[in-house]
Amino acid sequence: MLVYTPQLQQPSVTLTVSRVHPSSLVIPKTVLEDRKAKELQLWAAMWKYVNGQNCRSQILAAYFNERVETPCGICDQCVAIQRQSADSSWQSELLDKIQQQPKTWEECIVLCSGVAREQVIEFLRIQLDLGICVEKGGVISRKV
Repeated sequence: MLVYTPQLQQPSVTLTVSRVHPSSLVIPKTVLEDRKAKELQLWAAMWKYVNGQNCRSQILAAYFNERVETPCGICDQCVAIQRQSADSSWQSELLDKIQQQPKTWEECIVLCSGVAREQVIEFLRIQLDLGICVEKGGVISRKV
């Protein structure tokens, strides 16, 4: 005998084995603990990627058990490190020039032509506040 089933608008699934009653399903505690440990590892890896201070390419490579020897130089972390070292280089150069010969505010700004005027002024004010430099009559010099 032939049984006709008309096509439905929604997909359907036909189970060939009867379902197990939920009360008889038992998941061993060790399996649950293993799953939890794996999920925590994944979350820790994601946290390290998001909040890490290292090269993003190196973090991703380590996640996949690979090794990248040198930082990529193009991710946000590498660029921040490059910018920070560039920032500190102009600051140390400016302090060296002030130590060699005292400078006016304008001379300091001109010496740091690649840096925003506000940044130079803020840096000098911090140096004055910390007592690293002193100002007399608009001339800034290193404290001896």
